[in-house]
Amino acid sequence: MVLAEAVVLGQADADSASLPSGTAGTAADLAKTSLPSITSLGGSEVNLPGYQNVTFNLLAGFDFSLTQEMADGTAGAAETAAKTRAQIPANVQSLDGRDVAIQGFLLPVRMNNGLTVEFLLMRNQSMCCYGVPPKINEWITVCTAGGGVKPVMDQPVTVAGTLHVGPIEENGSLAGIYRLDARKVIAPF
Repeated sequence: MVLAEAVVLGQADADSASLPSGTAGTAADLAKTSLPSITSLGGSEVNLPGYQNVTFNLLAGFDFSLTQEMADGTAGAAETAAKTRAQIPANVQSLDGRDVAIQGFLLPVRMNNGLTVEFLLMRNQSMCCYGVPPKINEWITVCTAGGGVKPVMDQPVTVAGTLHVGPIEENGSLAGIYRLDARKVIAPF
C-alpha cells in the first residue's frame, strides 16, 4: 500500500523528490466517492475499560512526507527509520506500547479457515477497486490473537490491544507506521 501511495504521488508530480503524503488530490478524489470515513460517522468514541480511546483524527492528523526511496527500500533501513520517526509527532509517538481502542474499517490481509488473522484497520473504505490509496497514517496493521475474526468489511469495527508506533519494514521497504496486537475485536458479527 505504501508503494501505491508512492506511485500516486509520483504520477501527480514526477519531478518532486518528496511530497506530503496524500497530497496528490486524494482528498478531492475521496470526496467524489460515496465511501464513508470513520471520522465522518458519528460515534467514533470508544469506551472500553483499560484501553485509551484513540481516533484516526489523531493518528492521521499530520502530514507524512513519503519519498520513493523510503517506499522502495533504497534509502536504507537506518535512514528510513530516522526520517519516519522524525515526522511522527510526540503526542502520537507517546502511544507506542499503550493499550488502545480504535474504530475503523477492516480490510483482510491474511486469512485462515475463513477468518482473518491479519488485517488493516482503515480510516475509510477507500481501498476498494475504485478507491484512492490511503495515506500511510490512515491505516493500522492488526494481528489478531487466537483463530481470527470474521472479515466484516462494510461496517465499522472496534479493535482493542497494544499499539506500536514507528517504522514497520517489510523486505527492506517501509510498510507502515502503525501496528496493533489485538486482544479484542468488536464488530456486528
